[in-house]
Amino acid sequence: AGPDLRDRLLLTVSDSLEELVTTNCSQLTRPLMDVVQAAHSSKSEHHALNQRVDRLLSIMLNTGKPADLSYTAAAFLRSGHDDCVHKAQAARVLLLPLDIITGLGLLGQNSTADKLRLPMMEYLKSKSSCISMICVSL
Repeated sequence: AGPDLRDRLLLTVSDSLEELVTTNCSQLTRPLMDVVQAAHSSKSEHHALNQRVDRLLSIMLNTGKPADLSYTAAAFLRSGHDDCVHKAQAARVLLLPLDIITGLGLLGQNSTADKLRLPMMEYLKSKSSCISMICVSL
């Protein structure tokens, strides 16, 4: 699709995408991340659309189940986007399990990490979840 059609399509569905992102439905995490990454990789000339896509990405990196957050963060970092804000956010998500397991305070004082710490600690109590999370983080 050409840029104009793509932009119109994203503007049309952005509210629905945001609703889906905020429902934290694990089955939708991967397809939604694909859509958000595709939109993020082809920055629009429309400032409002870029802001909406950035907002969707921020929501996906700040909410949800620990496994979904880790997938989202890893997918974003693998994509190679040159977006320092979201890169740092994704790196914090991936470092959090290592921070918890080692107790070394790798993240220092960070409100995002603090908000995610309790759900991540609960998730890491299961041996298989812990191993899986470490693999994703690495």
